[in-house]
Amino acid sequence: GDDRLLDHTAVVLASAMKDGNAHSPHDLPILLAGGRGLGLPQGRLLTSRRDTPLCRLWLALLQRLGAPVDSFGDADRPLF
Repeated sequence: GDDRLLDHTAVVLASAMKDGNAHSPHDLPILLAGGRGLGLPQGRLLTSRRDTPLCRLWLALLQRLGAPVDSFGDADRPLF
């Protein structure tokens, strides 16, 4: 078809901590690539308020991939 494999793929590069010395779980650097066919945000930087549950990202990805879930971990609504 006209679509590319990456259009239907989500690639996540993430870190569990921003600062390993301070063991800080806040402001984590996360890269989300691909997924145009999944309706993922393209070509922009998204920032969230402090203490936004990371599970909101995972919930958003699960829903975009078609999983019938309303919550995941401590998230009850998707990030985007």
